[in-house]
Amino acid sequence: KEKLALLRRWKVDNPDWALEEAAVELGVKESTLRGWVKRYWDVCDKEVGSDRKRNEGGGRKHKMKPFNACPTKPQQQNSVDCGIYLLYFIEKISTAIMKDRPHTLRGSMDKFCSDKFNVE
Repeated sequence: KEKLALLRRWKVDNPDWALEEAAVELGVKESTLRGWVKRYWDVCDKEVGSDRKRNEGGGRKHKMKPFNACPTKPQQQNSVDCGIYLLYFIEKISTAIMKDRPHTLRGSMDKFCSDKFNVE
């Protein structure tokens, strides 16, 4: 607020002051005054209750991205069906491991995650 009051004194009361003269009259360094001018010159006419200043519409624009839930696994209606599916899934994986002994399961996970198993 003190900065704005000093800038207002220069801008409104003494608009004919040069930067050097304003720095002497206001009792601040020229470089400090130059920084204040860049930051607060446009808002020094507005009275704001906060020490933080932002021009209207300032800041980056926020865009909300739409969220679509696309479940890729079978969805069960209750926790019992979920447990049954989990046991079925574990059995399929363990059988495949014992049978095929794949180096990695990541490549063969798609054949386990089919929608053929669905508890009614």
